[in-house]
Amino acid sequence: MSARDSLSARLAQADVQVGGPRPSDLRVRDERFFERVLRGGSLALGESYMEGLWECDDLPGLFERLSAWRNSRPERSYTPLRDRWQRLEQRLLNLRGRHRAREVLDAQHQLPVRLFQRMLGRSMVYSCGYWRDARDLDAAQEAKLELICRKLELRAGQSLLEWGSGFGAFARWAAQRHGCEVVGVNPSSEQLLFARRLCADLPVVFHQCDYRVPQVYAQERRFERFASIGMFEAVGWRNLRRHMELLHGLLADGALGLLHTIGDEAGSHDPWLHRYVFPNGAPPTLGQIASALKGLFEIEDLQNLGPDQARTLQAWEANFRGTWNELRDTDERFDDRFFRTWVYYLGCCQGVFRARKMQVWQIVLSKGRRETLPSVR
Repeated sequence: MSARDSLSARLAQADVQVGGPRPSDLRVRDERFFERVLRGGSLALGESYMEGLWECDDLPGLFERLSAWRNSRPERSYTPLRDRWQRLEQRLLNLRGRHRAREVLDAQHQLPVRLFQRMLGRSMVYSCGYWRDARDLDAAQEAKLELICRKLELRAGQSLLEWGSGFGAFARWAAQRHGCEVVGVNPSSEQLLFARRLCADLPVVFHQCDYRVPQVYAQERRFERFASIGMFEAVGWRNLRRHMELLHGLLADGALGLLHTIGDEAGSHDPWLHRYVFPNGAPPTLGQIASALKGLFEIEDLQNLGPDQARTLQAWEANFRGTWNELRDTDERFDDRFFRTWVYYLGCCQGVFRARKMQVWQIVLSKGRRETLPSVR
């Protein structure tokens, strides 16, 4: 059987046709695609798209089909050797130790801020929005920020620690709307330059460092509240317990914290995303999170925002595509390959979340026993 016939047969099992009439079907532009993907699996699928070997009018629809099929396959079904090796590497090695943290930082955090200004909109929040009552991206992100503040029961004068403070949107919201004194931690110089300008008139202090060096930002202080929004999925499962032990020592008795994280009940990962978008990232499972918290924190509330992430990604893609002609002339890195990389990233992630293969969890934690903590939605 030829490489074309073999791969086409496997795709057909996921209800994907090569050269089919639907927007979610594949159009192959170079015959090398078939042999390459058969040998290289998920990584080769993404790389061959970056190189223009194939096209698809509806990448989210394609990956929704592929993800749903992958979830339903028997465990012993065909998996390319390269995919199997990278999954084994993810399980055996600590890919998120401090000596590897720079790899993740360099992948996205050092990209020009203007890219995120165009893509993320006014909110500048690079995590899942809350779309229950929202009609656009900015409203969804503001609703998410306020939802977190209500879950944390923020009050004026409280001290709030934020690990992975991004462009400063949550720190500004918590300080400006709720009167908190915020300490933000972020290793990205590009993001912190923007965040410090955003919060210049507020009781917010940012520190450029790794969260694992509390002597820089805590200085024996104990915080009343804690938030981690879109950072926990980069910690790595081998580091989760140490992560929580460190946090436990930084919070006052009775403190509340919130983890907003992408999660994966299967404990899997995509090799292409692992290499080109989120190096060494490892979305945790609920079991891994529960194990890391045991004896340190109580789980007071858990909410799944997975479907909201698909809608957020769709809005980001629309913004990115809509401003690309303007954006591409601002930096030599913004070439055709970058465009295809970013479209593939946003499209495949939409499909994965639409298929419910990945989730977004908001988990409220408490240090010490509390009598009541109402569920906020």
